[in-house]
Amino acid sequence: ILLFSVTTLLERFILVTLKVNTLRDHYISTTLLSAVIFIVCLDYLPDNKIENFLARIGREYSASIYVFHPIIIAVLDTLMDGKKVELAYACIKPIAVYVCVVACLVCLHYLTDGAKHRSRR
Repeated sequence: ILLFSVTTLLERFILVTLKVNTLRDHYISTTLLSAVIFIVCLDYLPDNKIENFLARIGREYSASIYVFHPIIIAVLDTLMDGKKVELAYACIKPIAVYVCVVACLVCLHYLTDGAKHRSRR
């Protein structure tokens, strides 16, 4: 995990230095880092509790995560721009975006589900 985190930062530095960086922060190393984190989670987490949790999120929210994550990225980038935590944010951005998107979708789900129950009365 540390190796691919460092290579992601290095890849970003090289691309920015050469001024060929893409508009989005997705690098080859990011994909490899995601795969390694996924494999580590599957191997080391106990009793498939987290696997069931992630599977449920995937079943219920995968399309919405895909649609809404660019909005969350834009909001978080705007909030973090120029802050002292910007470097730390750059390192945890994929996880931060995922957690924020899922949290927003869960809240939206409960709000709409609650509205459905109130309208049935």
